[in-house]
Amino acid sequence: MFCNRCGTEARLGQKFCAECGGALEPAVEATQPIAVVDDTGGNDQLPDPPATAELPVTVDLPAPPDGGADDADGDDAAGDDGDPGSENDEDDEDDEDDDTSSTGPMPAPVGAPQLYDLALDEPDLLRDTPAAPVAGPSPSAGTSGATTTVVAGTATDQLPPATAPLLSDPADGTGALGGFRIGVVSGLGLVAGMTALFGMFTRVIAIRTDARTPAFDTGDWLVADLGTNLPGAMIVALVMLLAGVIGAGFRQRWAAGLAGGAGLAITGWVALTIGLSERPIESAVDAVSRPTTEAFTVTITRDVGYWVLLAAGVLGFLTFAVSLASAGRDRRRGLNPWIASLGAVAAVIAAAGPLIPQGTATLDDNWSPGSGGLGLPTWFVVGRLVQLGLLAYTGVIGFLLVRRYGLGLAIGGMTVSVWLALSTLLGLGDAPVGPGFANPGQRGSEIELHAVTIVGLIALVGLTVVAVIAAYDQAAREYR
Repeated sequence: MFCNRCGTEARLGQKFCAECGGALEPAVEATQPIAVVDDTGGNDQLPDPPATAELPVTVDLPAPPDGGADDADGDDAAGDDGDPGSENDEDDEDDEDDDTSSTGPMPAPVGAPQLYDLALDEPDLLRDTPAAPVAGPSPSAGTSGATTTVVAGTATDQLPPATAPLLSDPADGTGALGGFRIGVVSGLGLVAGMTALFGMFTRVIAIRTDARTPAFDTGDWLVADLGTNLPGAMIVALVMLLAGVIGAGFRQRWAAGLAGGAGLAITGWVALTIGLSERPIESAVDAVSRPTTEAFTVTITRDVGYWVLLAAGVLGFLTFAVSLASAGRDRRRGLNPWIASLGAVAAVIAAAGPLIPQGTATLDDNWSPGSGGLGLPTWFVVGRLVQLGLLAYTGVIGFLLVRRYGLGLAIGGMTVSVWLALSTLLGLGDAPVGPGFANPGQRGSEIELHAVTIVGLIALVGLTVVAVIAAYDQAAREYR
């Protein structure tokens, strides 16, 4: 026996609930015994429900004062005198013998009684609702006496997930990975990646001269000739871009951010590479402008790879631009704001490290290189600042969004700079370059990273890992 209000189990015969104080009454009370059906005959069907006899209901009406209102044709005029021997006495005797006559209205017939079913009286632990009523037999049920119980509820097609769908964050809120679909982010990301891959293996510039002993470098330059660790940085960015493209095809917000961040990383990489290609061109132009006793010609060609890389940089930026459509508020709580704030600060420190002047250089040499600066052409300075600026932008905006899109944006945007710094520290290749190439005023052929750059990048990577773990734990808590 259970309480209909709070669902607390009660002892048999108990009148009031010990928890809520409500009266304990059975949901259904049997008013008549139910006939037991003998099922020995092998018939699986239940017998028809017993028919309920309809009892006639009679109501006594007061007799008219003169007694003539009931005589429609005037044949009973003799009976109105109150003669004891008239035919009215026989009618009165017939009425006395009729057992169906009554002095009051009979109650309306009730439906077929039902047995008390304990399963129908189980408490609802989720809502405080009364017990479900038991419906009577259906009038159209000609061969079965089973009863139908209507219980209000919500039909669902699947059980709730036992674990948190950490890789399921669709924008439409379905809660499950849908089919793969090539969207705008995925399409532009694929085109940008293939364009950058093609430009990495084609000739960027070519310098030819007929001088016997030229004072500048001549030959053909590929991406690897401009910096031995540049191809590796592009491969890392392409891997991140591919992961973002696949995830964006499943409409995942974090993947759209990863593709957008990798697109900006490719744009910064292209800016740095194009700037490095201007160094030998500037050297050849400077040699031609100097007076000499020997007449010679110089042919400078910005080859197919140069323009393909520029196109890849533009496509990478467009990939980021279209990915902003997924930067809106998702259906989950925001990330930890303290971790996000520290991550944004770390991104600024990592981007500002290569701008610190060394030796006799000044801070102005970062955007107006002279004798104490980098000694490089203006276009290289522009490309260098673009690469460092995009590193700071993806880190600050990505972390301060405190959303999964922003976390993917920060991860994708730091890939190129992290690889350039790591390969420079480890000395991979003959002439590696660091983030932003080098600090102003640095001398020598080997590039050494500034301590601020190293600390900033280590903090940026570490806080990114912490943010990912925190997001994982937060998503798991939401589904517990």
